[in-house]
Amino acid sequence: MKIILIAALVVTTLFPESKSNEIPMTSIFETITSAPWTQTQSLSIENGTFVDFSLPCELNDIWTFNADSTIVISDVAAFCRPDVGQFDINGRWLLFDNDTKLAFALSNGFTLEALQVVAVQQNRLVLDYINLADPNAPATERVVLER
Repeated sequence: MKIILIAALVVTTLFPESKSNEIPMTSIFETITSAPWTQTQSLSIENGTFVDFSLPCELNDIWTFNADSTIVISDVAAFCRPDVGQFDINGRWLLFDNDTKLAFALSNGFTLEALQVVAVQQNRLVLDYINLADPNAPATERVVLER
């Protein structure tokens, strides 16, 4: 219950309805929003090292961070469930903490994720998942997005 309350507080703080809290333009912002990203890896920590645990279903999903703070994750489900086909998950996203962290909330139920920006380059974005219950805990999962 405590985590749900913290998550609700984070969502209302990070994603206010007011237009006056729009994200300022930064080079990281411009890089992230300049074109869609393809998920190439899902990693988890094993014995102190990140190891790829991606399933074919998780790869090739397309993450689009729009300049209006909306996000679309296109799940390319045809790799695992050809009968379903591609579907889109919509939400909102935000850079914060001097552009070192990224958060997004997805509309398919209540999904709130906070991520540490590990590396941002024109063709590669590396993000570590942050534990909302303990933001200072070391990351145990990472996602790699590429163009």
